[in-house]
Amino acid sequence: MIARLVELDRASRGYSDEVEELVASDPSFAIHIVAAANSAASSPASPICTIGSALARVGSSAAVEMLISTGITRVFVPRDEWERSLWRHSIQVAIAAREITIRAGDTGLDANEAYLGGLLHDVGRLVMFQESSDLLHEVDDAPWDSPEGLLATEESVYGIDHAALGAVAAKGWGLPGRLVGVIEHHHDPSALLPGTVSRLAEVVRLADAAMFPSAMADHIGYAGAAIDTVEDNLMPLVSGWMRLDAVELHDLITETTLRADSIGSRLGV
Repeated sequence: MIARLVELDRASRGYSDEVEELVASDPSFAIHIVAAANSAASSPASPICTIGSALARVGSSAAVEMLISTGITRVFVPRDEWERSLWRHSIQVAIAAREITIRAGDTGLDANEAYLGGLLHDVGRLVMFQESSDLLHEVDDAPWDSPEGLLATEESVYGIDHAALGAVAAKGWGLPGRLVGVIEHHHDPSALLPGTVSRLAEVVRLADAAMFPSAMADHIGYAGAAIDTVEDNLMPLVSGWMRLDAVELHDLITETTLRADSIGSRLGV
């Protein structure tokens, strides 16, 4: 990914768009740029919660220089299919969260903020990976079959679950409180006070559940499932304001899977 940044032609008319596409495809890139845009040095009048706004604040060229020059531009470098699945899931949930928000219509939510929330929702798992990939393998190999089971397994192995760890990390990086709330409560949006942040968390929870199976190697997930399966497993997570039925959600999952695969192919991941 760093090589792709280095290869960008700064004189190209599409330079800024190419930078945004790369930043939007990598959780650690997004963390660095959004944190920089919200830093005391940048002094934004209000929290910056989208990648486009962050790049506008920092500047595309400055952003590229920042990412290339730091020694921690990546939380992890995927080396095998299991590691690629961590990256793939982040991209899929980001795309799905944006599409769910767009299809919901006039809800007061920003689709680009939903994208960033989806991209970063599992950043706690990436931090766990950095701490010990063997322990994360132990978590993923355990016989849990629900989000609650995953969180409990992480708690027993790491002493903290990925949602809580992600929130701690996000606060430490200086990310806006809205994003911290989504990261911390993407499995339990009801813990948040009603409002746009709780709705963003609801969107990310649905996107996470919808895309989880298809992130696994050789697993087509809900894109290959019957509509009845989507109805039974996912529709209970669909709030009325989202304006989605089972067929529309199934189509959204299929489109998201194809788009994420296309991005992965272009980036060589």
